[in-house]
Amino acid sequence: MPIRKSKNSATVTPKVAEAVNESKEVTREIEHAAHDLAVAHAVLQKNIPDTPTSEDVSGAVKRTAEVQKKLDKTAKKLETVTEKLEGELKDSTGKK
Repeated sequence: MPIRKSKNSATVTPKVAEAVNESKEVTREIEHAAHDLAVAHAVLQKNIPDTPTSEDVSGAVKRTAEVQKKLDKTAKKLETVTEKLEGELKDSTGKK
């Protein structure tokens, strides 16, 4: 694969395209993990009485909600990075 120059004369290697692809794959994996965690959280929340007898179980429910939010936020950040990489790749190859 030939090396191409962008409008600002910086060289772009196949590694940029590879980074974009890997970023997309990681984004999908994070989204799947977030979904699985959301399902687990819903099951825990539904099957535990309002007054749980175990602090550990209650803490687990709270923690799954926190991790879910963090995964969602991370996935969005990764998506933004991927979009930037795609933009750079398009600029460097002259594709619109």
